[in-house]
Amino acid sequence: MTETHVRVCRVHRQVLEERGLQLVCPGPPKHRVTSWRVVDRVKGRAVYEATEERGATEMTNEKTTVAEAPVAKSQTLERAKFEDGAKLVLFIRATKEPKRWGGDPFRVRWQQGPGSGKKGTVAGVAKTCPDEASAREAFKAAVRSAISQGWKQVPIGVGGRRTLEIKPIPAPKKRAS
Repeated sequence: MTETHVRVCRVHRQVLEERGLQLVCPGPPKHRVTSWRVVDRVKGRAVYEATEERGATEMTNEKTTVAEAPVAKSQTLERAKFEDGAKLVLFIRATKEPKRWGGDPFRVRWQQGPGSGKKGTVAGVAKTCPDEASAREAFKAAVRSAISQGWKQVPIGVGGRRTLEIKPIPAPKKRAS
């Protein structure tokens, strides 16, 4: 349940977090707050303005909105790339994802398909884990499983391995007379 009156950063208009005896704005960037506003979420009005030194002073119900907290993005912890003889590519990733739909926040994901972004790629979740240590172990197990199935691990880089083909420069053609 959300509170009706919340402390809000005056700059970013985000709900403040308590860290010990200090108030911190979730940002970005995160920063310590010494003055804030108390906002009534139901009415959308600032009720009080407060500082650490002076305390709270009443406001004249200035219209104020509370900004939504930034949505967390998924984060890749580990990744590996594999190829087989037919140049199919397999990616395995261990990720930490925001808990939008419930469930465990750590997942081991896989993606398989032809290389260079062609159509026909399939993907899925191999395993979900409650903590980072078990996700890293599940990732290592998935890598071992891929190697045992015949996939060859290749380095991940921009464009992968490239070979430079050196061709001789042809001699200039003679002019027609």
